[in-house]
Amino acid sequence: MGSKYQTSCIRGHLFDDANTYVRPGAVGRACRECKRMHTRKWYEKNRTAVNEGRKEYRRAYYLANKERAAVLGKAWHRENRERKDAVGKLWSASNPEKRKEIARRWQLKHPEQVKEYNNSWARRNRHKTREYERARLRSNPERYRERNRRRRARKRSAIGIWDNDAFIERQLFLYQEGKCFYCGIKKLNLLVRKTFHLEHCIPLFRGGLHCATNVVLACPTCNLRKGTKTVEEFREKNS
Repeated sequence: MGSKYQTSCIRGHLFDDANTYVRPGAVGRACRECKRMHTRKWYEKNRTAVNEGRKEYRRAYYLANKERAAVLGKAWHRENRERKDAVGKLWSASNPEKRKEIARRWQLKHPEQVKEYNNSWARRNRHKTREYERARLRSNPERYRERNRRRRARKRSAIGIWDNDAFIERQLFLYQEGKCFYCGIKKLNLLVRKTFHLEHCIPLFRGGLHCATNVVLACPTCNLRKGTKTVEEFREKNS
């Protein structure tokens, strides 16, 4: 503290209008620089307690004002998108293992969103998907041969197998008026094999039979999207 006749504090900081202030209940003026030094020393000594207190205050404020916090948070993210992305990339680069663990936990907690994102990405990047499948086939052909062997075994063991696929395909083509059984939009061409698949309503993988009552003609897009789902499951997901 300095009196009105002093020109500097005990540490030698000059008393001027920018570096002094009147302390409530005290005589004379005090040095701002000394106060900053004292505050910094106190903070370094009590850093852990201060940070914990801040966390508790923020947590209590958030719980009491969730809606307001959500609105303010979204507004801040919109206004500071570049800064947020830069900080996120920096943190991810510095903490790769933590980032992977957080991503893994989120994916386990939201399987449907992950599946929808993957399907959406595959639809937008069909050429990349095909190239990726070709690379996998080239790197591990035995895996694909084994998958095809298992499917043929399930098909042979299914009750009601027939020898003439072409006859069933013609009957289904007439019954479905030459359209895909699922979307009803895409036209099929029996002379061009790539335009249709002979598809099992109840997949062989789930115990379906390889018989005339369990097969339909579908366009490749619908058949691949359906995968191992039943007709009801597929239509419910795409309704």
